[in-house]
Amino acid sequence: MRHAEKKIRSEKAKNESSTMIAKRNHIRVFVASTVYNFEYQLKQTYELLDSYGYDVLMSHKGTILLDSLQSNLKNCTDGVEECDVFVGFIRPDYGSGVLDKGGKSITHFEFETAFNRNIPRFVLADYRVEFTRALFKDSFVIEDMTSKKIDFDKISY
Repeated sequence: MRHAEKKIRSEKAKNESSTMIAKRNHIRVFVASTVYNFEYQLKQTYELLDSYGYDVLMSHKGTILLDSLQSNLKNCTDGVEECDVFVGFIRPDYGSGVLDKGGKSITHFEFETAFNRNIPRFVLADYRVEFTRALFKDSFVIEDMTSKKIDFDKISY
C-alpha cells in the first residue's frame, strides 16, 4: 500500500472513531417520567444513555414494545419487567394514566414494578417536590463498601 493511501485510511479511521457512539452493551435501561413540560430533558436523557451504548426503553421515544391488545399501563410495566436498570424522575406533575379517581399513575406503577423486582434503581427528584426529602429521609448510599446516610442539605439547592 502506498504511503498516501495509508495516510488517507488513517485519517478516515480517525474521523470515524471521533464521531462513533459507544459500542452497544445491550444493558436495557428503562426511563420513567411524566412527559408534559419535560420533553427536552427526556430527549437529552435518551440521547445520553444511547450514546453510552445502552438500550433505552422510554415510552416518549417509542422504544417500549407495544401490544395493541394490552393497556398502556400493562405495556409500560412489561417494559420495566424486561429492563436491567431503572431510571426514574420524580417531578411536580403527577402523570397520566390514572385509572381510578385518586389512584396511581402509570409512572407510579413503573416505580413500584422496579422496586418489587429489586433491580438497580436510580431516582432523580425535582427540587420543587417537597415530599422527596421525607420519601428518602432514611436512604443510604453505598460508597467504598460503607453505607452512609444521605445528607440532603449538602446536595440540594
